[in-house]
Amino acid sequence: MKTFKEIEDLKNKQSNRVELKEVSDFREKDPEENKLAEKILTVKERPSKEDISKQYSLGINTFDLIEMILKDQSKLHNFLQIPSLQSSLLPRFLTISLIGFVLYGLVISLVLTVTGYWPTLASIETWLENPAAMLLEFNPIESSWGNFGPWINGNVVLLIFAFAFGLIATSCVCLPSLYFYSLLAGVRMSMVEVVAHAVKCKAVSSVALIGILPIYVAMAMGAVIFSNNEALISMTLFLGLFLPFIAGMWGTVSMYRAFSILAENMQEENQCKRTFFLDRLVISWSVCYTAVMPVMVHTIWENLSQFI
Repeated sequence: MKTFKEIEDLKNKQSNRVELKEVSDFREKDPEENKLAEKILTVKERPSKEDISKQYSLGINTFDLIEMILKDQSKLHNFLQIPSLQSSLLPRFLTISLIGFVLYGLVISLVLTVTGYWPTLASIETWLENPAAMLLEFNPIESSWGNFGPWINGNVVLLIFAFAFGLIATSCVCLPSLYFYSLLAGVRMSMVEVVAHAVKCKAVSSVALIGILPIYVAMAMGAVIFSNNEALISMTLFLGLFLPFIAGMWGTVSMYRAFSILAENMQEENQCKRTFFLDRLVISWSVCYTAVMPVMVHTIWENLSQFI
């Protein structure tokens, strides 16, 4: 048998539960409350710079960075926000990029060797005088060593160097434009930060390129084995040389996400005015890079081929 006081306490508890439920229902129906709660939760979950530096100091090698590129790029973006970590991340990103592009050159060279065709370049001056001429065409390999001729006379090394060095050099040429576009978008970055994000973008692209290569090799081998159509084989080989452009889309998306995080740190009165420049920033820099890259690779490839 409950006393009068116990009954009153029970009623008070039940009424409090009802009030809490009503408040909860109100918050679920109020979008402004939800937005505020999400913003507060995001701030609380965002790691501090001290936590990020401590996590990095525990030991992160190049393979860990590759795993982050594949699984959790948000950690990379957090690392790049710490100025003291940028100098140590730059050579690692550059190493990942070079390894990926060198492997790409080796695989493309093997595919060209199996098909028995090798690309022949025409000078840009010749193409300007006669636009109907092809800047690049695939001709049968003619060598006393057979299909292994390009491996003996150094054409394979030339192809690998042209792509590996050309892709990195293009980023260096386009860095001033990226810095200028970031200022237009209101994202204040130092030149070192711009370089770090650009090299990170190349690292992401190289990892994506390595992931695409097995699919391309299967397509190329299918074209060689099941079809003797020279036009189909030429189209397949042209596709192989344009794979860096396709893989570059992953790097572009990664750059946009990184710049979006930086834009969140802007003052609120500037966010609504300039954050819409981010889309234009990334598109403009991508167009600039896409225009410069083939010219850079072609120029390096053509000039070095004169010594072979």
